[in-house]
Amino acid sequence: YPARESLGGAPLNFSVHANRFGSIIGKSAAPVSRVGNDSRGEQLRSELAALGISDGLIQTDAGHPTGTVSVDLEHLNEAQYVIERGAAWDFLEMTSDLEAAARRCEAVCFGTLAQRSANSQETIEAFLASAKAAVKMFEVNLRQDFYDYSVLRRGCALSKVLKLNRAELDVLVEMLNIPGGSIEEQIARVFDKFPLEFVLLTQGSKGTLVATPGGIHTGENACYDPASGADSVGAGDAAAAA
Repeated sequence: YPARESLGGAPLNFSVHANRFGSIIGKSAAPVSRVGNDSRGEQLRSELAALGISDGLIQTDAGHPTGTVSVDLEHLNEAQYVIERGAAWDFLEMTSDLEAAARRCEAVCFGTLAQRSANSQETIEAFLASAKAAVKMFEVNLRQDFYDYSVLRRGCALSKVLKLNRAELDVLVEMLNIPGGSIEEQIARVFDKFPLEFVLLTQGSKGTLVATPGGIHTGENACYDPASGADSVGAGDAAAAA
């Protein structure tokens, strides 16, 4: 942020919220990522420990820095992000620890952004291949130009749950040549094309909907008071975790 730094990133946000929900039923969640051998990496591990979340699946990279993102909250009430290239998480490696985690995990959430590099894309694909028993959620987090047709199609094909926002739905149906005018029609065609069981669509102030092949379900809108210092960053990750 312009005046401060905050722990964040979609996988980490998702893990924090999923861990809180999971603790109710005796389950835990942890992020898979890679940080630099630097002060930000040390701070990240320290803050995770304070939250009671394992950093055992977070790798350390001696040659690349911990990833950073600049956040702009002044654009049409929706956060804008500038994501630095060449971050440690672009060099995620498949290790024996990740292999073991993949085999035992019950659910995994993966996104488009981490697949902007060949290294991390290969690692994510290997993890998903080993996570044979896991429910897989694909998060369509479209940032800058860090996505393409192949990543979108492959993610939808590998998953049971698709999570995206309204703007990302527009991009996805265009890039994958999915017909249909209304949101309901677009989502129906997505179900026709891929073996999905759920689509989670976040719509900002218009609320969140969960779609299945049998229909669309909505709930009471969540809201926040900007005067309290809150903002919308990470809201979609919290919805995905829930």
